[in-house]
Amino acid sequence: MLAKAQAAAAAVLGAIGAALAVFAFMSLVAVPAAREEERKLAEADAKDAIFDQLKERGGTDASVEKMSPAELCGAIGGVLVNGDCQ
Repeated sequence: MLAKAQAAAAAVLGAIGAALAVFAFMSLVAVPAAREEERKLAEADAKDAIFDQLKERGGTDASVEKMSPAELCGAIGGVLVNGDCQ
């Protein structure tokens, strides 16, 4: 069960890392050639996208935290047998 919690934590960190990579790409590579106003709009769009991804992920994490071990195991397609998800 600890491994699943670690996997969930790794997924959250991965999502945040991916979002930051998109933001960095937009800020450092794709946008510098654009005019200042266009850059500001693109940056705002990237921030909105990151915010939406984090908000969605937070909702998913909250629902997962409320699940019993049997529900969590079933959600990933397993069956809980003697405390182990198989």
